[in-house]
Amino acid sequence: MEFTVMLAMRAMGSLIPKLEKFKDPDKLRENEVKNDVEFLSTQMKTIQAALRKVSEDQRDDAEFVRMREAKKVTEILLAGMATPELKVLSVVGLGGLGKTTLVKVVYDTLRSQFDSKAFVSLSPNPDMKRVFKEMLHQLDNKEYVDLLAERELICKIRELLQDKRYLIVIDDIWDLESWGRMRCALLDSNCGSRIITTTRITDVATTADKSYELGPLSPDESRMLFNTRFSSGTGTHPCPILDEATKKLLQKCGGIPLAIITIATLLASKPKEDWSTVYDSISFAYGDNKDVKDTARIFSFNHFSLPITLKTCLLYLATSHKKKRIERGSFVRKWIAEGFVSEDGSYSREEVANRYFRELVNMSMIQPVGHDDSLGEVTYEVKYGMFDDLRLVSEREHFVTFLPAGNRISNTSLTAPVRLSIQFSDSEGSIGSGTKEMDLSHVRSVTMFGSAPADLVPFKHLGYLRVLDLDGCKDLDNSAVDDICRMIQLKYLSLKQTQVTELPSQIGKLLHLETLDVRQTRVKELPQEVVKLPKLTHLLFGQTSSLGGVKLPAGSNQLKSVMVLGAVDSRECSASVMEEISELKQVREVALVLHDGPADKERNDKLLSSIGKCANLRLLEIYGDSSPSDKLPASPNLPLLDELKVVGTFLEVPRWIAQLRAIEKLQMKVSKLEPNDLIILGGLPGLTSLALALVGIPRKPVAITSGAGFPCLEKFNFDCRAPWVTFQEGAMPCLKHLQLTLYVYPADKSPSGIMHLQGLNKITLCYSSRYTSAEGVANTVAVIREEASRHGNLIELSINGNYENYFLSIPKAKVDTGTAATEVNTRVSKVITGSEIEEEW
Repeated sequence: MEFTVMLAMRAMGSLIPKLEKFKDPDKLRENEVKNDVEFLSTQMKTIQAALRKVSEDQRDDAEFVRMREAKKVTEILLAGMATPELKVLSVVGLGGLGKTTLVKVVYDTLRSQFDSKAFVSLSPNPDMKRVFKEMLHQLDNKEYVDLLAERELICKIRELLQDKRYLIVIDDIWDLESWGRMRCALLDSNCGSRIITTTRITDVATTADKSYELGPLSPDESRMLFNTRFSSGTGTHPCPILDEATKKLLQKCGGIPLAIITIATLLASKPKEDWSTVYDSISFAYGDNKDVKDTARIFSFNHFSLPITLKTCLLYLATSHKKKRIERGSFVRKWIAEGFVSEDGSYSREEVANRYFRELVNMSMIQPVGHDDSLGEVTYEVKYGMFDDLRLVSEREHFVTFLPAGNRISNTSLTAPVRLSIQFSDSEGSIGSGTKEMDLSHVRSVTMFGSAPADLVPFKHLGYLRVLDLDGCKDLDNSAVDDICRMIQLKYLSLKQTQVTELPSQIGKLLHLETLDVRQTRVKELPQEVVKLPKLTHLLFGQTSSLGGVKLPAGSNQLKSVMVLGAVDSRECSASVMEEISELKQVREVALVLHDGPADKERNDKLLSSIGKCANLRLLEIYGDSSPSDKLPASPNLPLLDELKVVGTFLEVPRWIAQLRAIEKLQMKVSKLEPNDLIILGGLPGLTSLALALVGIPRKPVAITSGAGFPCLEKFNFDCRAPWVTFQEGAMPCLKHLQLTLYVYPADKSPSGIMHLQGLNKITLCYSSRYTSAEGVANTVAVIREEASRHGNLIELSINGNYENYFLSIPKAKVDTGTAATEVNTRVSKVITGSEIEEEW
């Protein structure tokens, strides 16, 4: 269905503009109407013919490269035949990856083993009555025209499936409500029935018993599909001399089968002398080539399928740099400053914006990247290499103007840009003249990267600017700040990682400013005028180290709207300012820097005591070369604290940790770890993520027992010179992800008892490449592999980013289906190297 619908859009490329004309009578001329109607009629016939051909040919090509995944999904379903209960498997992934093709292969392979079967497709806002009637027709070969109510249709389906072993595929589920209504019709008669769903929505997939995430094709698979599709159009293979260009093009496609098929078909219709032009146009997402525009339209299908609010937020991500990871917090604040987000009932703008971000992740448009070794903020990227296409859509809709744009700037983008994304490097030369040619009176947002000179953009002409993000412009200095302070409409200002050394008093004119970010700059003191900014919610400054802090001005208690503050340095705060901080009742997140000098203990304790009076505090990060003492002042006054990160080293787990009853995420380092310490940590009722570092090699195994608690812990990151940890039966019952950091240590100090972690599905091992041959590391890897292979769950093992998946052997079993006994004898115990994630029942 995905292949058919999206490729049909290409055929509609010239039809849509004609249809648009009929919406505006002023644009119609009598002598044009007849020709347009004839054109539309002819074009509709062309589309119908294309759809018929696409449904056969395109699927065959995609099937060819997805057979490996189809085999794995089939094995997962067969592995579950030993249980008579109804089971649901969900295949989840981005549109265009071939989910429909994959499950159709599985369906055709297994359908003969079931009494009843049906394959139906949903869509955004589906007609559920039509879907139920289609299912009934496939189950009973009748039309059921007399059944009009949805309830009647559901009851009839349940009647037909009663005491039947059935296989149902529900393709393209877009929301939980539609899935819930479908689920009502599919009863469980303990006959070994199976349901397969496909979806782009992670929340839908997680409701299934098991989910299979379908990723992009590998480079070899991409090339295979490209050659297969190209050959079917020309009868020949691509010319060998174009191998490098082909690789570049396939990289652009990002492993998405739909994109590869479309591009291969496009090239097959072009003479070889035109190939270079096509390659260049597609690679840089520019040009007036109609076929390239049609291809971009297909690429953009996933973007346009989003609700308008999410589409706007997604397009804004294009303002970022392709090679720069996306920080959730900064984009959430920029969305708010741009006015994309409004309050929703009792939910604040920030809560709504964070919900939008989660929905984009949930809909597979962006994905987390990198190793989350600590509890710091996870970074993200646009999924499957679609960043270039996102930029193309943003520019085509005049949403963002990019400078330099491959040294080509269209006249339309020069007229009156609304948002500028400027990427500058020494090799590209100055583009200041380009901005001077523009009408900048309507610019609301400027994002700049690279070695940008101070005069690159005439800031004094940007009077209506709302967002100015100069993060990482290392050549930007104080000369630009005075002009910036004249932007009286500014709501978001980031000077992070620039050469700015001071903020002028004119900063006080920015009365609408909500975010001020001067982290990792040379600013050593904030001006008095900062505390008078009435709408400031995020005040970010200083270093998360002991290399030098920033002095807060007197009167900080006037920052009544501030919710995020830091990093506050204990050496740069007067006693009066520390007391003023305690009056900030709205503050929710604070970062501190503590020191370990002879005169620092009293200052540290006083600052912590002040922070302890912030009753709404939810996140506390403590950096520097010192840690809070065992008796943290005022710690009982943090009833809402749900995340604590301490970089310094404690002698042992402090007793006051036990008082943090709302804590969910905890990161800390200790010199020793005794049974009582584990009891304290395990007694935290809501703890879901624990990153624990132990200095030195333990003298005896760190034993995690069933009585140690940890009732809700899902992720455990243990960083120790020797990972000598043993898990007893019943330990950490909800643990899903175990991460171990390895060093050089004796071979007999390896972890054990992994098989006792009943909820486990992922293990991550991290160590330096120079330790690969170390005896202790090699032994630990061998032990983990052995225990993973004997675990009752499928275990995904990541060793320095290389993935291995382990299945447990499935013994011979009989399934009483109610109509027949089916004997299943399959062994799916194996190791699969790659990035795929698959599970067994």
